[in-house]
Amino acid sequence: MFKKLILGITLVSAMVACTDDYTDWSAPQQNPQPETATFGNGSVAAVNLIDFAKLLEEDLDSVQVCTIQAPTSSDAAYASPYYLLHLGESVYEIGASGKMAVADLKYYIEANYGKAPYEREIEATVEQWISNGTTSVKTATSAPFVIKAKLLAPELYPNLYLIGAPSEWNPTCTAMPFAHSDKNVYDDPVFTITFPVTDGDCWFAFADDKTVETADWNNVFGALEGNGMNLVGETGHFDRRSALTDEGSFKVSVAGDAKYVKFTVDVLNSTYLIEKISYGEYIYFIGATDGWSQAAQKLQSPANDGVYTGFVYCADPNGWGNQFKFQTVQGSWDGEINSGHFTAFNDAAVDCGGNIGVSGGENVYYFVVDLPGKSITATEVKTMGIIGDFNGWGGDVVMTWNAEEYCYEATNAGLTANGWKFRINNDWAINLGANGDGANIGDLCANGANISVAGNTVKLYPTRKTSDKIFCTVE
Repeated sequence: MFKKLILGITLVSAMVACTDDYTDWSAPQQNPQPETATFGNGSVAAVNLIDFAKLLEEDLDSVQVCTIQAPTSSDAAYASPYYLLHLGESVYEIGASGKMAVADLKYYIEANYGKAPYEREIEATVEQWISNGTTSVKTATSAPFVIKAKLLAPELYPNLYLIGAPSEWNPTCTAMPFAHSDKNVYDDPVFTITFPVTDGDCWFAFADDKTVETADWNNVFGALEGNGMNLVGETGHFDRRSALTDEGSFKVSVAGDAKYVKFTVDVLNSTYLIEKISYGEYIYFIGATDGWSQAAQKLQSPANDGVYTGFVYCADPNGWGNQFKFQTVQGSWDGEINSGHFTAFNDAAVDCGGNIGVSGGENVYYFVVDLPGKSITATEVKTMGIIGDFNGWGGDVVMTWNAEEYCYEATNAGLTANGWKFRINNDWAINLGANGDGANIGDLCANGANISVAGNTVKLYPTRKTSDKIFCTVE
């Protein structure tokens, strides 16, 4: 049996103390790789390509990674030689035959190179150590040599497509592609798609590039559990229809308990997960602005369709980076919404590698967070203005941001009851009016009705920090 050694700093230090010929094996070697590497007065020779397809076929637990001709020791007091194989910073004990565990080699390649079935060239060295029972001494370190290996992986394609009721029952339909990262499909085999549903039964299946190219229904993917018998809320398994006893189409039954379905597929492990989604009314902003300790500002989805809009004040008082996330439940990190949820960052919204950020610095931003569409847009509020009949709808009274009260302020505005609105950046693309009656200033909404309250001093509270509504006061 071949045992993997996990060598920490302490063990490495102990080995160094036993010999003067220690070299930094973690430093990458750039020298040309010989077929046979010197090893004291012995040698280490590379072997032919290690093909994991053959290893699986032969059901082998260990594999020869090199051939060792052992160097000789001049110290008769030391015996029991053993050998350490260095692959980068990983160290494995191997026998004199040059074999290591297949599982260890597979794990090393996947962790360092990925799961793609490409031929890999792995730089390696071998050390011989001998022991007198109490002390170990390294007698020789081989010159670098190359281990060539190729993993076994299933045939995977870079694109998946949803077919069926949400799109079209056609094996060549590509109208609804799954979302996927920019990584190699063998390194990231997970695909997702979210689509709207109505009450009743929704039937669907999915296809890949091979299905589209061949236009063959046998290459469409279905559930192993059976036609319409797929799991919902639990992990199930899939295969091509050619391997199923029936069509294996997926079915989701909705009775007022979902507006969307999220379908996640792992093509490397042939698993799927179907989740019914009913979006909440609000998502909550948390980040550097409030020291990552509050989630008071919030965006709203009035239709509960997963598209959230509203204003957020973004700042960085502690110098941590003007970054943030959203919470689906206020104060809880379960189901957090981070940058990994989005594939499109628009206007001032930026991906900060986990966190979300804005490119414009400290200010108020108008957000559109589209969870089903996986996009986030942040428009910097460079000016918040008031425009209406009182100034002939011809210009804006510019308001000032009050960071203490989280509101915009204007004095001596001269507003009349003949109608007016708030708008940003001297443009009508984003504007606020009354939700219904023009006198209802306690509930403002995008593209709302003209406001009919007269006054001079106006305060606009856009972030929903102190109320579930966007509102203003007029005096």
